[in-house]
Amino acid sequence: MSAATVSTTTTTTLTVGTAVNPFSTTFQSTTESVIPTVPDPPTNVLAIAGNAQAGVSFVPPANTGGSAISGYTVSSHPAGGTDSNAGSTSISHTVVGLTNGIAYNFTVTATNAVGTSANSVPSNSVTPVGPPGAPTGVIATANIFSQVIVRFVAPGNNGGSPITGYSVSSNPAGGVDSNAGGLATMHTIVGLTIGTSYTFTVTATNSLGTGPPSAPSNAVTTIAPPEMVFVPLMPCRIMDTRNAVTGSGVQGPILGDNVYHIPGFITAGSNWGQYGGNGSADCGLANPPGADIHAVAIVITILNPNFDAFLGVSDVNNLSMVLSNVALNFSHGQGLSTMYIVQQTQIGPNNIYFALPAGLSAQLIFDVVGYYVVSDATALQCTTQASAPVVIGAGSTGSAISPACSAGYALTSGSCDSTSFSMKLTSDKASGSNTTWTCSANNLGGSSANLTATVNCCRVPGK
Repeated sequence: MSAATVSTTTTTTLTVGTAVNPFSTTFQSTTESVIPTVPDPPTNVLAIAGNAQAGVSFVPPANTGGSAISGYTVSSHPAGGTDSNAGSTSISHTVVGLTNGIAYNFTVTATNAVGTSANSVPSNSVTPVGPPGAPTGVIATANIFSQVIVRFVAPGNNGGSPITGYSVSSNPAGGVDSNAGGLATMHTIVGLTIGTSYTFTVTATNSLGTGPPSAPSNAVTTIAPPEMVFVPLMPCRIMDTRNAVTGSGVQGPILGDNVYHIPGFITAGSNWGQYGGNGSADCGLANPPGADIHAVAIVITILNPNFDAFLGVSDVNNLSMVLSNVALNFSHGQGLSTMYIVQQTQIGPNNIYFALPAGLSAQLIFDVVGYYVVSDATALQCTTQASAPVVIGAGSTGSAISPACSAGYALTSGSCDSTSFSMKLTSDKASGSNTTWTCSANNLGGSSANLTATVNCCRVPGK
């Protein structure tokens, strides 16, 4: 808006002497005065993105409204940014408090003694970028392998740049993230101390750096792994993608960059026919012990691949997690078989997921050869019963007999002890209907010596 201009006219008559002059002359003069107004908006607004901020520059208005500019203010659209130089006469301002990954433009106003201008034409659109936000929903679960499984939700804001990986840290320190830098939202933490309580935090990283840590997970205490036993099975086919039926989810060839799945066990008496496997038997991989299986041993065969690559296998339905567990490396044109132990970190569901890298395809065969379960063996409760020492004179023979095993205990072994190396045993055996231990000896020494008989007795606890 231009300043207002007001015109005034003044009339002056010139008279000579006292006589009336018919030729008197009249002069007119005009005086202009300016009334100030608000300035015009700034122009040529330019924005440059930063990390959670933007630099905004502009050209001052050509028309200041007839009053000096006292300051400029930048506003963000959408709202939320703060002009850190608001009110200054600088023509370069920094707007802070922006959200990375959100597109913004900016307008500028100019202020003088009269008031503030209208908004400028908006700037170009810019998107601030920086490290991603913190992951959320971190949950830790201890498994039976002295490990902790940490699951989390990706941050809602990636900082304006794709996330390249996640890392999990333990508190107290010492845990090692076996999937550090991977994109999976489930990581396995190893190297933990059994019996120690831990919490875990997660950070996300992109090309601009690593963001803040998440809130800590719940506390979990690692447990000692139970004693496992391997239950061998006759080799039995549980999957052949060449013969799998439509609807099985594994009808071949399988394609890369996709997660495929078969169950870790089936109902007793059913069969693996739909997956192209044995159509008349459960192969011994059934329930029970299904839900109690902690690992499945399978022989994996890939048929005449036309590429060099690998196959990933896991019990987790996550592509990056599956591909990070390499079960089989193979070469172009070379059919190959190998045995792989599919650890079941999530006891109960028991699943076998597998995948190839993107752009590939292949036919696969799985044959089960066994599985691991917790040993059901029970440690025996044992005790010993010893006889009183029997004195055997020099050159004499004698015997010692242990007390009998207590009721409910069975004799498992026995032993004989003497106070002289010159004592020669002539008998060392169970006696008394297999409830006592008898020791007989000949003392070949020149002085008396003692002989003691001890029996070892055991029972199954509680029986």
